Amino acid sequence: MTNPHQSDDAMLQGFFDAARAPAHDAEPSGDFMARMLNDAFDVQDAQAPVVQPAARRPWHVALLDAVGGWPSLAGMAVATVAGVWIGVVGPSALADFAVTGTGEYDSAALASDYGLTSGFETLLGGS
Repeated sequence: MTNPHQSDDAMLQGFFDAARAPAHDAEPSGDFMARMLNDAFDVQDAQAPVVQPAARRPWHVALLDAVGGWPSLAGMAVATVAGVWIGVVGPSALADFAVTGTGEYDSAALASDYGLTSGFETLLGGS
């Protein structure tokens, strides 16, 4: 019985023998290497990006970007106004809005102190 792949193996054996044979000119000449490196450096210089210096920004623009832009600056402005208001009015005026230590307060009394009525009294026609 003959092997059908025997002819393929014989054909490939010639390629394997050629690959195993020592090469006569294994290294390129020095002249060739010098020309190739010069060409490579020329291509590399042509592809190098041109770096432009960064444009100088005003200090207030840099500060605005550092805090997060206009939305963050608006939040800080509101907090500043609230802090100034609390500082001018004083914390004693805010005691009416604070919950007592026990957590109990009379909301109806608080509403009547400020002239507010509940929704049910309005529907019933009372004041």
